[in-house]
Parts: sequence; structure tokens; C-alpha cells
Amino acid sequence: MIALVSPGQITSKKKLDGINVLDSNNLRRWLLKRPVELTEVELVVLVAIVNSPATWSAPTSPPSPTLLTQFAVIDREVETARVRHVSWQLFPIISWAAILVLAGPPFMKVVVREFLTPR
Repeated sequence: MIALVSPGQITSKKKLDGINVLDSNNLRRWLLKRPVELTEVELVVLVAIVNSPATWSAPTSPPSPTLLTQFAVIDREVETARVRHVSWQLFPIISWAAILVLAGPPFMKVVVREFLTPR
């Protein structure tokens, strides 16, 4: 299984046998519909193997403070970009709401006066 986190889009040029391309909405449903592959005993053995420290090799280098700092910087940049993106999406809606609140009542007075004034 390959999981892509927040891809803009996924394009598959041709359908391959045994390959399913799913979005996050359909992944859970697809996983739950799949047949059970492991018996309960096999699952217990697998969990024990995965949880055993001997299964995993030691890290080649411990996490360094600079690595964690670099990650924090990237994480802040991503969050800033997300906020900026949402702000630009909301800007037109907020602008129109402000225009309607500020200019709506005077405009409506003029419209009502023009239509209700006898000629």
C-alpha cells in the first residue's frame, strides 16, 4: 500500500490489474470490505514481531536538534500557507458581506424611494 498525504490530485493513465487507486474517503470502506487474510494466531504473532525492538534496526543517527528545528520551520511554513489559502478563499465572501452591510441599507432606501414615489 502506498499512501499519499494531501495530494493535489491523482492521475492514473491506465488501469492495472490488482492496483486500486482510492481517495481517503474510500480507503476505509475498501479495507473493511477486504477478506480476512490472517488468522487470530497469525495476527498475534505479527503484532509481537512488530512490537519487538529486535525487529527494527537501530537508527543510523539520533534525531538532532537541528533536524527537529528544521522540521518545526517547515511545519510552521505549511501551517502559514494553509491559513493564507483559507484566508484568500474567505476574502471574497467577507468582502461581499461587508459591502452588503455597509452599502445595503442606503441602497435599499434609494431603491424603495424610487419605486414607491408616484410619478
